[in-house]
Amino acid sequence: MCGYGTDLETVPESCPRCGASRYAFEKEITVRKAWELAESGARITLEMLSEAEGEVEAKAKPVLAKQIQLEQRVLDETRRELEGHSES
Repeated sequence: MCGYGTDLETVPESCPRCGASRYAFEKEITVRKAWELAESGARITLEMLSEAEGEVEAKAKPVLAKQIQLEQRVLDETRRELEGHSES
């Protein structure tokens, strides 16, 4: 609430500066971690779509193939972003 920061392992029951509850503390993530989460989601979605491709009816295959292409682009973009962020 007030900007007081602490690591997640030592979050107090209330903020020593403003008295806000421990639930008011936000977990900050690095840009790299955000891209890692995006990459993981895209990879899992792509795997699921690829598995489904073999089981859908013929008229649904073009739609699924297009979605697989789009998801592959998302995955490629997240991987390029990860290469550009060396922070841990």
